[in-house]
Amino acid sequence: MNNAIKIDGMPRNQTLIIVEGKLEKNNILKSLFRCFPEIPIRIENVHVYESDIYDLYHAIEEEYGALWFEENMEVDIPYLVSKRFGIVPSLEKRNFTNIILMFDYEHHDNFYSDEKIMKMQKHFSSVEDEGLLYINYPMIESLYHYKSFPDNEYLSRSIPVTCKPGSAYKNEVQEESCILEYMNLYSKLVDMLKAKINLSDQIIEEGASALLSAGTDEGLEKEIEKFTNQTHLSEKNKNNLKFSIRNLLSRQKYIEQGISYWEDIRTYIGQIVQDNIIKADSIQKGTEDNETTVKEKYCAIDWASVLEKQNKLSTDSVNGIIMVLCTCITFLGEYKFYWKISSDR
Repeated sequence: MNNAIKIDGMPRNQTLIIVEGKLEKNNILKSLFRCFPEIPIRIENVHVYESDIYDLYHAIEEEYGALWFEENMEVDIPYLVSKRFGIVPSLEKRNFTNIILMFDYEHHDNFYSDEKIMKMQKHFSSVEDEGLLYINYPMIESLYHYKSFPDNEYLSRSIPVTCKPGSAYKNEVQEESCILEYMNLYSKLVDMLKAKINLSDQIIEEGASALLSAGTDEGLEKEIEKFTNQTHLSEKNKNNLKFSIRNLLSRQKYIEQGISYWEDIRTYIGQIVQDNIIKADSIQKGTEDNETTVKEKYCAIDWASVLEKQNKLSTDSVNGIIMVLCTCITFLGEYKFYWKISSDR
């Protein structure tokens, strides 16, 4: 049973998210927070751990001893993160009503261990306690592993355990994904603007968000004028900037549909969330369940059971497989608003 308690409606609510790498924070979560403003999480409370789950396991052992799991010791993730990065004053666990950890399976890692990763999954099982761990299989790039959209084959998609190192899977996704570039349009626009103008990150990110909020050519022109007027560029460079923005955005399909990028991406992410909930349910049960709703499936997910099945499937170093699964995106299921807008409850 999913032990996580719904996040909405908590007056002291602050959510701390620990992610493995910059991709999760800068490309995925920033876009997610823009297209789902209902999510009450500050991007300042998202911290990049800059290493994998086995490094975090080692840090826990160093702080709490080798028997931390067996003795069911309380692990203070905010403290460990503060210690790792020298955050002063230290992050205090009492200030966070919700803690989420997002890490990759990393089966190819030299320090991979069925036992260690299972201890992590079982211990970090509640968003309101010491944290809820989402493990992505084999990596966060599974979010983009769609060859078409929608993709009926996603539910059965797997990769061989021989697909390593991690860059091999990343390359596979880059070659096969039909949504990777589109899903990363916000970060691509931000990077382009930062390379061309000298404005603060906040102004650029807000400006990029506003540009992507336009759903028509006329609306886009107004946002382009509004944004470029904030710059101190020469007229020539300003016109070059306008051209670059138009060239990147005006040819996007959402403009042709008369909706904003954020409206379109909400639909994409909603489908991806449902696909991964359904897939997690089928991995856990060993069969497809057509009788229960997606919401019922989400509430019944036991992430330790999913991990156990993945460990069994990947045991054979030659013929083993890993079912492609992005668990971290399913954290939207923790919010009441998601089920209100979801087509299948």
